[in-house]
Amino acid sequence: MLWSVDVKGEPEPEITWSWRDNIPLTVSENIKIETGNYHTNFSIKDAKRADTGKYKILATNASGKDEVEVELVVLGAPGKCQGKLEVSNVTKKGLKLKWKKPLDDGGCPIKEYKIEKLKNRNGKWVRCGTVKGGPEILEADITGLDEGATYKFRVFGVNDEGESEPLESEEVVAKNPFDEPWKPGQPEIVDFDNKSVKLKW
Repeated sequence: MLWSVDVKGEPEPEITWSWRDNIPLTVSENIKIETGNYHTNFSIKDAKRADTGKYKILATNASGKDEVEVELVVLGAPGKCQGKLEVSNVTKKGLKLKWKKPLDDGGCPIKEYKIEKLKNRNGKWVRCGTVKGGPEILEADITGLDEGATYKFRVFGVNDEGESEPLESEEVVAKNPFDEPWKPGQPEIVDFDNKSVKLKW
C-alpha cells in the first residue's frame, strides 16, 4: 500500500503522519515514510486487516497548518464467529446448531457459513451443511446422524477473501433425550378366578 502526496506551502511545511486516535507513525519494519522537496510517500509493506483505519497527514509551517484524513480498508477473511457454538434439540438422528456472526466481516460481506462434523474422534471433518450469511444470530438443523455416535461440529464464515478460523462445539452424543424403559421383571400370578388373573411384577 502506497500513498504519494505533494505538499504546498512557504516555507516548506514539516510533515507528520498519524492514525486512529492521533497515534504518531514513524518508520518501522513494515512502515516506510519518505519526506522532502514538498513531497511525502507513506507505505505499508504487506498490509494486514489490522492496519485498517483512518490515517492523517499534517503539514505545519510558520504560517499555520493543514491536515487531510484518509481511510484505509484492508480486505481479509472474516473474524471467528462469536461466543459458543450452541447445540440443542438433540435426537438420535439430528440436532440444531446456533451461533453469532463475527464482529469483523473482513471488509466485505460474508457469503455463507460452512458447517463440518467430526464423528467418533476419527480425525476426519466432513461438510454437513451451509447457511447463507446475513442475520446477527444464525441457526442450522443437522440431520443424518448415526444413533449413539459422538460428534463435534465447527462453523466457518466465508467471504470473497477466504474463510475464518473455526468455531467448535463441545462433544455431543446422537441420542434421544430420554432412554427407552428397561425390561420389566418376571410377572407372577397372585390371584385368579374363572374370569380374570391378577399379576404382579
